[in-house]
Amino acid sequence: MTTKHNIARCLNNMGKYNEALEIYSVEKIQTDILGINHPDTMTTKHNIALCLNNMGKYNEALEIYYSVEKIQTEILGINHPSTMKTKHNIARCLDNMGKYNEALEIYYSVEKIQTDILGINHPDTMTTKHNIALCLNNMGKYNEALEIYYSVEKIQTEILGINHLSTMTTKHNIARCLDNMGKYNEALEIYYSVEKIQTEILGINHPSTMTTKHNIARCLDNMGKYNEALEIYYSVEK
Repeated sequence: MTTKHNIARCLNNMGKYNEALEIYSVEKIQTDILGINHPDTMTTKHNIALCLNNMGKYNEALEIYYSVEKIQTEILGINHPSTMKTKHNIARCLDNMGKYNEALEIYYSVEKIQTDILGINHPDTMTTKHNIALCLNNMGKYNEALEIYYSVEKIQTEILGINHLSTMTTKHNIARCLDNMGKYNEALEIYYSVEKIQTEILGINHPSTMTTKHNIARCLDNMGKYNEALEIYYSVEK
């Protein structure tokens, strides 16, 4: 079961969601043998929901997430890391659905518990804070989002280093936020610094590098620098 589960998780990460879901059907076997409340069954159900969320099947994903959260809360407790992870993914799903206020309410509750139990510098706490900022950015609350992004970036830089992929992701999202605010020169400066590091570490053809290049082109497009934007767009398209 463990090997099949890891294969499914790998396929999910590759975007091969239907293949992953087919393997995740081991949940039925786990339920029959281990029981619906067993941690392994819960993990598989959670990953099925994650896969459905990635496919944009948000209502189906939420239904499973809520059922997993209910059992985890009853057995492990509301403050257990596994319960927190499920609540966090419920918030992500709601965020993807555009239900930002509902998502934020859950994110903030998760962040509070994580900060109390794990500490403000823990990677899980950082991830939740980052997603709060992402949600606020989606709501157009750019100044609030930036304040959180900068606090996360500061901690990530101190602990993980400036070249760490998590730090890069946060810097990239700071640039996106500034771009959304019309602060194009500030955004471009950060985009270019992120692209340089991504190219050196991940390579020019990596999806993350390509995303940054695409956003540089979009920013230049917004500035009316169409020829520069087109040149980058065409390079990304190739």
